[in-house]
Formats: sequence, C-alpha cells, structure tokens
Amino acid sequence: MTMKSVREACAYFVAKSYQDGIPVTHLKLQKWLYYAQGWHLAFLGRPLFHERIEAWRFGSVIPDVYDRLKKYGNSNIPRTSVQVSFDKDSLELLDGVWSSYKNMTEADLSSRSLAKESPWMKIMMVYGGSDKIPDHTEISVVSMMEYFKNLDNKAKASSACLRITEHLSKSGFVPNSYKLEYKSGGTYSAEFIVPEDKYHSQKMENVHEFVFSVIDELNNDSYHLSVHFTFDRNP
Repeated sequence: MTMKSVREACAYFVAKSYQDGIPVTHLKLQKWLYYAQGWHLAFLGRPLFHERIEAWRFGSVIPDVYDRLKKYGNSNIPRTSVQVSFDKDSLELLDGVWSSYKNMTEADLSSRSLAKESPWMKIMMVYGGSDKIPDHTEISVVSMMEYFKNLDNKAKASSACLRITEHLSKSGFVPNSYKLEYKSGGTYSAEFIVPEDKYHSQKMENVHEFVFSVIDELNNDSYHLSVHFTFDRNP
C-alpha cells in the first residue's frame, strides 16, 4: 500500500473546514495532522503520511507544511486543488479525528500535544528544556505509535471504570470512588473504594461477576486492566 503525502492530508482537513464552516489556520492544521498521524499509527499500524514530524521549541511541527503555509500566519488557509484518495480505513479514521478535534481551539490543540508523556515532552525532558532541543530533532513514528496506543488504552480503562461505577451505584454502593493507575506495558490498575458494610455484603459477589465480564471484554495480549476493591471504614 502506497503511503500518501502530507499534502493530501492537508487537503482533507482544509476541505472539511470549509465544508463545516470552521476556520483553519496554519497552527490548527499542524495539530490536526499530528493527531491524524498518531491515531493512524495506533489504530492501523502504519503512518498516514511519510513526511517527518519534528520537535521544535514550542511543539510538534511538520517542516514541509510549515515551509509552505507559514506565509498565511494566523489567517485562514485557502482552498486547495489537491485531490484526496485515501483508502476506506484511512478516511474513516480521518473522519473520526475531524469529529473529535475540529471544535478545539488552537490553545487546546497545542496543550494536548504537549501533555505529560507525549513524544514532544519526552524529547524536551531529555535535552533539559525546550530551548535546548537540537534543530531537526525528529519525533519518531515508533514513539507516536506507543503514545497514542497508550491514550487509547487509558480511554478504554476509564470507560470500563465508569461502567463499574455505574453498576456499583445501581447496586447501592454509594458513595464510591476509584483510582486508576497506569503500570507499564499497557497494564492499568483500578482500585474502587466502597463502604465497609457493603464490602462485606452478599451484593459484592454480583459486583465481582460484573467486573469479571467487563475485564474479559477488554483484556488481550497488549492490554490488561486489573480491578481491586477496598472498603472505607468511615463512609
């Protein structure tokens, strides 16, 4: 399968922005492309485009896009005549990225890309400051794939914990809370705190059965969620 050019990915987002009436600046486009590349790597196991992404002082940048579009500054990027010919899987993923990120501000898009454990943040920590990152430092596709896969795993773990919390509430385990921690290698651990009297009740057996069913749906060779219960002596 031939890898596409970032110009085709740009054309997709520019077309979508005009279609939905959403302003598209150079900065927004840089971040949409970054997220598209990351999620494409995580879900499809291959890059969306072949151009490199670099770690610059203030964040991730695709030099090829920067060189062509920097002249627009904060102005709207004009329409392009470049044709989009992504395969079905890539288009579906791009549609998902667009739906998730299209309404975010430039500030939100940027801050998320600089989050703790992000590829850019790890590079910045290695060099001891964003102003010390050498020119042309690449953000590797391997680091992006690992990071976005972990984001997906965390989302799955959070969703599972919300389902368990809802089940606890329906079973009368109120108040309750949980703490979710990432261990390593795609492993997450969730600890739920329930009132002591409920912890020792018969209902806990039903809760455990529900938890086992949730875990069985999620766990595989690359992802694992473990769930533990403790009780609060002073609910």
